[in-house]
Amino acid sequence: MAAALGQAPPVESFRQLLAQRLGLQLDAQRDDALALLLQRRLAATGLTPAAYFERLQSDSVEAHALAPDVTVAETYFFRHAEQFAALREQLPGRARAAAGGLRLLCAGCASGEEAYSLAIVASELGCPARIDAVDLNPALIEHARRARYGDWSLRETPPLLRQRWFRRDGAHWQLDAGIRAAVRFEALNLCGEAPWPWPPGSVDVVFCRNLLMYLTPAAARTLVARLAQLLVPGGSLFVGHAETLRGLSDGFVLREAAGSFHYRRLDGAAASAVPQAAAARGAAEARAVPRAAAEAGAAPGADASGAWFDLIAGASSRVDALTRRAAAAEPATAPAGQARDARQVTLTAARALLQAERFADALERLDALPANGDADAEALLLRAVALTQSGALADAERCCQRLLMRDEHAAAARYLQALAREAAGDAVAAAQAAQVAARLDPRFALPRLQLARLARRRGDALAQREQGRWALELLQQDDAQRLGLLGGGFSREDLLALARRELAAADKAPGSGQ
Repeated sequence: MAAALGQAPPVESFRQLLAQRLGLQLDAQRDDALALLLQRRLAATGLTPAAYFERLQSDSVEAHALAPDVTVAETYFFRHAEQFAALREQLPGRARAAAGGLRLLCAGCASGEEAYSLAIVASELGCPARIDAVDLNPALIEHARRARYGDWSLRETPPLLRQRWFRRDGAHWQLDAGIRAAVRFEALNLCGEAPWPWPPGSVDVVFCRNLLMYLTPAAARTLVARLAQLLVPGGSLFVGHAETLRGLSDGFVLREAAGSFHYRRLDGAAASAVPQAAAARGAAEARAVPRAAAEAGAAPGADASGAWFDLIAGASSRVDALTRRAAAAEPATAPAGQARDARQVTLTAARALLQAERFADALERLDALPANGDADAEALLLRAVALTQSGALADAERCCQRLLMRDEHAAAARYLQALAREAAGDAVAAAQAAQVAARLDPRFALPRLQLARLARRRGDALAQREQGRWALELLQQDDAQRLGLLGGGFSREDLLALARRELAAADKAPGSGQ
């Protein structure tokens, strides 16, 4: 390994070693930051690049020292509360079956909020539980052990739980001592070769959320396989909102509970027998879609620097001609050569109505399908588009989840999830879902354009430029039908103009290096 690394430029060698030692997949767009990090570590150790790489290959202390600069630590108490609601449904039954109490693992615990949330849920239910929490970053582990948090970490904590389990201490909140005692924290590289401290079949529930997306495919597959061995038969694995086990493991079955999804370890059953459970559709929760007046009818040359969801949601003026044509010729039937049965007529009509931004009419068409007629992938995708564009975001996300249960590889569903998360104000989850969509279908241009705009909003010119370049290249080849359905009324030329604007803005940004 050392000889091979010695032939590569130092930053490339550094990136390869980080993938080897930590399992992290770091894009080339981060090379500038990696170069600075490498310079700091060389100065701190007094080693040459070759000697430092030799140390990094075997020294776990040095690997841990790099963690703060190469890992993401965004977390807060009860993040994605629906998954904790699903956990509440499971724990009482598991506690009755678990001799000696429940055992839970929080893998990639960051500063501890997620692990302590698990402990609070178990305590509220009266289920004795031991929670092990591990993270690569030793500084975060020390933060977690102190259990002192600011208001931002408790922003999704229900007031009753805040009153019951936290004590105000100046500008911080101190967590209850009993909850602290239920969690054991340890700095651990889950992708390292060292043996884990837990025996096989000893853990009831694993929370491993928003970690897999940062790993190389090989590291992710290895980690999931080890987690499967760790779980008791039928044990549960919760992954991030935008993560999937597709292509990583066939040892789990997807389950729905409390409006969210998790994985259940298969116990000797064939992976091909995975049932297609449907998510609860729930009541409509239409919400007003924020539309910036300056962007609602903005031409691509105008300043359209706000949310990508807002921009594509306000496309009516750009498709006015198409709307008039659709209104003049209601698509009651499809051409005989394109639709040979009632279902295809309905889907063709719904697709035309969506492109004309007549979302309520499209939903009405889809509602006319026979019982279970909207359960196929195409109908679910059309319904998800209509719900997203009309502002019924909660229903849209549930529809996307149903589609993903049929096909975890559905990049369009992940992209629609990204739009919904952005509209809900969760830029981190939006970027995660868009990244998954881009990874699932490398030819899909729209998630790249959304990632460029999200990067612009957080001031990351390097990521904005990288994603803008991808978008510009892919938009010239992406499927016209897909762009028409998901592009918010923008033509290919309009989308190309938007991508060019992102690149120009990135080049002008402070610190862009241009």
